[in-house]
Amino acid sequence: MKNGKCPKCESTDVLHVEKRYPEPRGVVGVTLWSRVPVDDYVCGACGLRETYLSDLADLDKIRKNATTARKKQAG
Repeated sequence: MKNGKCPKCESTDVLHVEKRYPEPRGVVGVTLWSRVPVDDYVCGACGLRETYLSDLADLDKIRKNATTARKKQAG
């Protein structure tokens, strides 16, 4: 959706909310008290939402405190 087109309904009515900090419930966290900013893209036609890290450098912080999806499913 970053390209301005919704992958679900193909609308170009895409809204962008830059660098917000997620609510604690849906947090992308590094630790319990540390969060990283995200950018949201929301389709104005169907409501689909995609969330991306504002800064890819934050991936390293998250990797230190997370497991991969494959590891989680296998365990």
